Amino acid sequence: MIYGYKYKSFKIEKFHDEIMYFFKYLLENEPKEYDVNKMFNPSFKPLIEASKKFEPLLKELIEEYAKLDKEKKRKIKLAFKNNNQIKKLCNGSLTPVQYEEFKSVFSDKLKVFFEKLWDDYSHNKKIETNYGTVKEHFDLFVDEGHQEALICPFCGLSALKPSKGEYRDAYDHYLPKSLFPFTSMNFKNLVPTCQTCNSRSEKGDKPVIYNRKKRQRVFFPFDTKLNINSIKLEICPSTKYNIKSKSTLLSQIQWEYSLKINNKKSIEVIQWENIYGIQRRSKEYMLSMEKSWFSWILDRYKESIEDGVSFSKFKDRILLEAKKGILSNEKGLMKYAYISYLLSQPKIEERLRATSSKT
Repeated sequence: MIYGYKYKSFKIEKFHDEIMYFFKYLLENEPKEYDVNKMFNPSFKPLIEASKKFEPLLKELIEEYAKLDKEKKRKIKLAFKNNNQIKKLCNGSLTPVQYEEFKSVFSDKLKVFFEKLWDDYSHNKKIETNYGTVKEHFDLFVDEGHQEALICPFCGLSALKPSKGEYRDAYDHYLPKSLFPFTSMNFKNLVPTCQTCNSRSEKGDKPVIYNRKKRQRVFFPFDTKLNINSIKLEICPSTKYNIKSKSTLLSQIQWEYSLKINNKKSIEVIQWENIYGIQRRSKEYMLSMEKSWFSWILDRYKESIEDGVSFSKFKDRILLEAKKGILSNEKGLMKYAYISYLLSQPKIEERLRATSSKT
């Protein structure tokens, strides 16, 4: 991640708490029949009773839970205890429980319930009236007075939709709701992402805290210690840059890039790259944008000559301008990495001077 989101509390969180209240009662008391008066807070009771979708499923869950053996019940209780501690799951200090670990009629119905809970939330006007809409949360979450940027933190390539716009970006279940029970309405597991990052071709339903079934540490989306000062993206060529070539850098040589956080290629960075296809997507955009970025540098260089600015001061200014653009412009991090590399090349001033005299 190129930066960590700032968490935004909102009344919609209480809806998650009300649902967890039911499951806490179920797991602790193992009732034989459904009793709305005992299983829900008084304020939530009318909303459940008015729902034609949720109440029948809840009754079925009580019946099926009673049929389970002790080991499956133990697993479910562990899932309830662990799965909503998202930060600890991300840093590897806690182990989650997946549906497949207590495979049963109960697990199938539980999965259906939690998927419907999220998918149908916006269609239940009574619930939205009491707990707010996802769009209302989104507008507060991405507001410029709250969030550091409107760039998707999972890729740095695309912009998020603005606060109070007509539409909102989709919320991604960081730990997929299709794999991990009890997480579908936890807003520490729900993060706005750009369309590409949330697509099946990139993250989709990948179990982010696993890599080929091996447990992995990953970035916690709300870790505000992650910022543009901690990230370093460098172009690493296999051959030297030829300043006499008329073409620009990347399309003519073999190169890779190095992405580090706090100067480390940590497990979190590697998993981030794997989940969101960061290396592939970054290289594709760099190759497609290099001519445009080179022209941008050249234009700024011409302006600096006209203003009588030294080359050293020109470099400082253009790098500062590009760095400021990381969180305000799409592909800003890629552009900054490209400019940093190009301006670090020996005799690059000679190349820019020669090129500018021909244009």
